[in-house]
Amino acid sequence: PMCVTTRYYDTLTCGLPCYLFTVWGIVDLFLNTTLPVATILIFNLLLFGRVIYRNMTVRGRMQNTWHRHRKMGLQLGMISFVYLAIWIPVVVTQFGENFINPDFLFDASHTFYFLICIIPLLLPMVCLMSMPEVLKAFKVLICKQQAVAVMPSNSITLRPLPKANPVSKC
Repeated sequence: PMCVTTRYYDTLTCGLPCYLFTVWGIVDLFLNTTLPVATILIFNLLLFGRVIYRNMTVRGRMQNTWHRHRKMGLQLGMISFVYLAIWIPVVVTQFGENFINPDFLFDASHTFYFLICIIPLLLPMVCLMSMPEVLKAFKVLICKQQAVAVMPSNSITLRPLPKANPVSKC
């Protein structure tokens, strides 16, 4: 082996692998973290610019499909925002640790590494938030309407009550 990894059991990730502080660590930093984040950022910006450009040039013919494309773009934008909002600080921290100072953002780096584990938990909620039809169906299931009738307790004569208006629980 090129190095020996020392484990620190009192830290969040038990210490980093020793190869990260060699040339292979820099290659790993570029290929596995920086390249995917940069690719997603660049292609999302290009796609967003293309959609805006097409919307401005093809105003009349494609107006009926713009609503569908807008929903797809909103979903893609929200998913990529969650991914990039968590990974960009990690990439900046790793660059700072490798090229500036090994203690660069040391206190915050543990938080950034922990947030990476939250991405798979957030993505289903983000997808649901970008689908208004699903949100309406959930609201109907959760907030079922029930009819409420109010009857006076001190009345001697009983008459049929008019039909009550449904009242929502939400």
